[in-house]
Amino acid sequence: MPSGAMTLLEAAKTMPRCHARDVIGTYASAYQPMMAMSLLDAPGGTYPWNIENELPYTTGGTRNIDGSYTESRSNISPFVETFKIYGGQVKIDRAIATANPAKVPQEIASQVRARARIWTKDLFEGAGGTALRGFEDWLDNEVLFASQTVNVGTASTGSVLLTDHLDQLLNKIKISPGNTFIYTSNTLGMRANKLSRGTNVSGDISFQNRYSPNQWGMYNGSYGGVPIVPLVDGKGTDILSTDDGDGNSSAVYAVTYGPELVTGFQMGMPAVLPLSDASVYNYFDLEWYVGMAPQAIKSIARLRYVAETL
Repeated sequence: MPSGAMTLLEAAKTMPRCHARDVIGTYASAYQPMMAMSLLDAPGGTYPWNIENELPYTTGGTRNIDGSYTESRSNISPFVETFKIYGGQVKIDRAIATANPAKVPQEIASQVRARARIWTKDLFEGAGGTALRGFEDWLDNEVLFASQTVNVGTASTGSVLLTDHLDQLLNKIKISPGNTFIYTSNTLGMRANKLSRGTNVSGDISFQNRYSPNQWGMYNGSYGGVPIVPLVDGKGTDILSTDDGDGNSSAVYAVTYGPELVTGFQMGMPAVLPLSDASVYNYFDLEWYVGMAPQAIKSIARLRYVAETL
């Protein structure tokens, strides 16, 4: 694995015990994608890579006696991404710190997790600019990734999720055990549980009789061995948008992380910068120079226009 290819949480654990380690550890452990995606070093702030679009398999593999091979060349597309600045300011009123010091760690952790929520949402739905180019933007706007979307319904009418759709989703992804995940809304995570029971779901085969009585209600949270991760915050509120298409649909993503698949890159560890008490607050900035690169076509895939219904 290339130098620096560890998750932010793993990197935070190597830091000496200090306030910065606690802050970064809280940020890195707030949501699953940040705990799953490894980070490569990008000291200059940019990360270039090539995507192999098509192998030259139609020519060049045979020749006649006394003949020459036909020259061939791979179809490779270059890409480059530049870091984005993530983090935010955390502030505690001096009066709270004085009157209720026991509340301070909780208040800091809450504000740090809120900043991590923004990064997590942008990883999937960021539109570039000051934000990441999220998976949605790559799938919608890059020709190489056009085949990686399966429309379950239409923009005007979402359709319910079936196991056939999950098969189609995983068929479009390079599965790496421990590195591949399916991301859903909260409702569609429960829908997957319902599908696993086969309880008379319209359009799906009922296979409830395959379960023994002592397995009633058991669900291991995966499909085809790939973990299903409902992306919700601490209140159970969806992070992924649930108003796509007809206003009551969402997307289901499959992502495989790895140094040659979906990877993050950073200029260095996040910085925790104490600021002077210029007001009634004690506060600091958390600042992280980070980017994301989908380095292979089969590193991301999506089901689109999936009805938000059980």
